[in-house]
Amino acid sequence: MKQKGESGEYLTTNPPYGYMKDPDNPKRHWIVDDEDASIVRQIFAWCMEGYGPSQIAKKLKEAKVDCPTVPLDEDGKKCSCQHTR
Repeated sequence: MKQKGESGEYLTTNPPYGYMKDPDNPKRHWIVDDEDASIVRQIFAWCMEGYGPSQIAKKLKEAKVDCPTVPLDEDGKKCSCQHTR
């Protein structure tokens, strides 16, 4: 695993929030998911403004932003998050 990471290969099956698998090369390349990336940028901006994790979570809930694991759950993949809509 260390060698894989040091060579720049991905260490997870699912891309992190804000990215998606490249349809042309799903195993080796991720691309920015513009819709989710805008949420990531907003989270970063709130963090830079001094908001903490709980405050950011509250803002996301008020904005009705889905938990990042919702798409996994909808695809029938296991996720550890109990989310409500």
